[in-house]
Amino acid sequence: MNRFPHSVNYIGDQSGKADLTLICPHLGDGGVQRVVSMLANEWSRNGRRVSVITLYDEEAVYQLDEEVQLIHTSDHPLIKKFEHVRKFFDSGIANVLLFVRKIFNLPDISEEGRLVRFFKYISYRLTPFVYFPMHIRVSVLRAMIKKTEAPVIIIFVVQPI
Repeated sequence: MNRFPHSVNYIGDQSGKADLTLICPHLGDGGVQRVVSMLANEWSRNGRRVSVITLYDEEAVYQLDEEVQLIHTSDHPLIKKFEHVRKFFDSGIANVLLFVRKIFNLPDISEEGRLVRFFKYISYRLTPFVYFPMHIRVSVLRAMIKKTEAPVIIIFVVQPI
């Protein structure tokens, strides 16, 4: 039973039976994204009905042919709400980083990666509800996969930073 009934019917006119579905984080800059776009375009040119589902909203660097069905989970209304909250919270982290740099008299570039990772780790641990609850993202993704009715699903996963 789906706990989020509105997510099942969201895809709307984008739905349609596909021969295979590819799932990747986004179509922005990256090796996984390049491979997904190349595979989707080639399979589509060979007569397959291909759909690509992206998890995050990022400007596309790699283009898909018109025949490839592109579905963004970030277009779902529930995900849009949580992404808005996450971006607001991330801007707060940026302000805390500026404050820490001033207090400890750190140069702008010094230890940047460590500070960002530290504050994100702390924020994930203290307020996990702010960073998109995974069960909601999974529910939306499952609904979108069901809508494509594809017998073959290939998931491309990248290591989170």
